[in-house]
Amino acid sequence: MPCLPIPGGFVCTRGGRRAAPCQEPGCTTPHVALCDWPLEGEKAGHTCDRRMCAAHRHKVGPNRDFCTPHYTAAREKQGTLL
Repeated sequence: MPCLPIPGGFVCTRGGRRAAPCQEPGCTTPHVALCDWPLEGEKAGHTCDRRMCAAHRHKVGPNRDFCTPHYTAAREKQGTLL
């Protein structure tokens, strides 16, 4: 963890740590978003949080993205494209 001196102390960063990869099968691209699909049942109040790269994220609204399985489920539930 590299630390840099600043007036009054130090600032430490994670340095060369890379973003975790996309969770789409076979994709190794770093993720840029997490799935915002709301969970139900025991995990109500939480979201799916599946990691997605730019190519595999489906934007469904401002600051709202779904992973491929949840985008497909939303389309089937709505009967239209989101």
